[in-house]
Parts: sequence; C-alpha cells; structure tokens
Amino acid sequence: MDRYTDALAAFRNFVKFAPPEYRYHAAVIQEKLRNLDKEESED
Repeated sequence: MDRYTDALAAFRNFVKFAPPEYRYHAAVIQEKLRNLDKEESED
C-alpha cells in the first residue's frame, strides 16, 4: 500500500512506548527494525 515509512514509524513507536507486558514483542520488533536498517544502509 506504499505506506512503508508510516509502518516503520508505527513499529518504532510501539517499541518506544510498549507496556511492560509487551517487552518481549517489542524486543523482537526492535531487532527486526535493526536488521531492516542494516539492509537499507548496505544498498
């Protein structure tokens, strides 16, 4: 849907403001975001 930037911002906000019961999910998402950032910087 061409809203990649919006989706990344939403995931980053989730990681930043996730309640304690979602720490595991936030950590998984944060790792995936790091991998995406790494892939983009290699291109």
